[in-house]
Amino acid sequence: DYISFNELYEEYIKISNELGLEKIDRSSVYKNLRKIENIFGEFIESKIISKGKNGVNKVAKLIVDNENLKKVYDILKEEI
Repeated sequence: DYISFNELYEEYIKISNELGLEKIDRSSVYKNLRKIENIFGEFIESKIISKGKNGVNKVAKLIVDNENLKKVYDILKEEI
C-alpha cells in the first residue's frame, strides 16, 4: 500500500514524541526521504498523484521481500 508524505510525516512526529526525540521540520524530513530514495531506490516505489485543483501529492511504498531485506541489510552494513 502507498503512503503519502503527510502520513509519513505524521507518523514520524508520533514516534519522535513517544521516544522523546528532537523533531526536524517537514522540509528536512522530505530531503532525508529523497536521500533514502537515492540509496534504496530499487526498494521504494514512488509516484506523484494529481489532486486536481488541490495540487499534487507524492506517495511511496516499500517493495519488500526476504531477498530485498537482505540487500537492504547489506547496504546498511556497508554504509554504517
